Amino acid sequence: MVRTVTHSTGERIPLLFRLNTFQPVLLPLLWVTLTRRYKASSTIDKDVRAIKAFYDYCWETGFDPELATLDRNFDSILAHYDRFAYWIKSKRKTDKVVARVGNIKPDSPDEFLSSGAVNTYLGSVKLFLIWCVNRYVTHLSEKSDQLDKVLRRKDMLMKQLERMFDAHVLTVKLRNKSDGLEPEQVSEIRNYIHPEALENPYPKSSRVRNWLIFNIMLETGIRRSELLKLQTIDVQEVNERCFIVLVDRTGDPNDPRKYEPGFKTLERTIEITPNLYEVLDDYIDYFRRPTVSAGNPKKLQHMYLFTNYRGDPLGAKSINAMFDPLKIKLNSPDFSPHKLRNTFANEFLEFLVESQKISLEAAQDKLRYLGGWSPTSPMPQKYGHKYIAKLANKFNRTRIQSAWERVRQYE
Repeated sequence: MVRTVTHSTGERIPLLFRLNTFQPVLLPLLWVTLTRRYKASSTIDKDVRAIKAFYDYCWETGFDPELATLDRNFDSILAHYDRFAYWIKSKRKTDKVVARVGNIKPDSPDEFLSSGAVNTYLGSVKLFLIWCVNRYVTHLSEKSDQLDKVLRRKDMLMKQLERMFDAHVLTVKLRNKSDGLEPEQVSEIRNYIHPEALENPYPKSSRVRNWLIFNIMLETGIRRSELLKLQTIDVQEVNERCFIVLVDRTGDPNDPRKYEPGFKTLERTIEITPNLYEVLDDYIDYFRRPTVSAGNPKKLQHMYLFTNYRGDPLGAKSINAMFDPLKIKLNSPDFSPHKLRNTFANEFLEFLVESQKISLEAAQDKLRYLGGWSPTSPMPQKYGHKYIAKLANKFNRTRIQSAWERVRQYE
């Protein structure tokens, strides 16, 4: 079974445990602790669940991958990885181990794993096995006269693993790129969820909060997890300029949420409009804390900015639920919080290139900072796909028009 362990520092790490003894499984424990612990908790959880599927399959077939690794019997391990790949491609749910390959007709579509999930499982197990090879094959012998043989053996196993993964990975149909919202859709949503709008779909106690969440994500492009990690001290005013400071608080011992939001990008400071700051300031003073007896605000034991009706830090599921009425309003089932990040990226690039006359490359560099990406990250091309496509079509249209004008000169 997979359980999340919370350290005294607040760090949360998903680990694989044995059902009979409730002890952590040794090799996944070492792998996560030594190489994966600084990844997002959700990423580690996916990796550990993939390893659980591999171990479940091996144990079901009477093979112990722990003993085989410690005995350095990697040929058997790779053979089981190959068979595991066939099994997992049958798309059976990994918690229903049947060790069967073939077309299985489930009672529910949830019985199946998607092609992307299958690739994720195979990739996570591959990374784990590569680590095992690196750690234990190298230790076969410390004698210098056998070092070349050991290194050749390790290189052969690595290449064999890569070939197996490449042979089994499934082709995934690319989803339509999330191009963000149109300006008309943004205006429609803003009017729809304004705290004083008659058709506002939210309870009165959460209208100001939800309006702020939508506008902060739209104006700054921050991720859902970054928004959930904001604290009251992160909203600042300096010399009549207003800012939101994004700080990595992963592993905060004062975060009471069962599933702590991660922090995937770089720390940064983003300037916001005075109007947005003013509403944020009012929210902190009058709406953040629920009222208790005699109408007094509840004293909270944390500093997180956005709270639920109990005063607890808001969770990711609450953000997702907030977007459910917006999906209906826009008639867009795939509308999600992350689409606001795409909208921000497209609008930011268009403003810099069209209004400020900045080159696209320079505009993408500025977007890298605000998006929290590294200086060489390709993410601006991905998130700004809509505007980049629009710009490419604009240049192509100009090229074609010039060609037609040259043709007319000879008529």
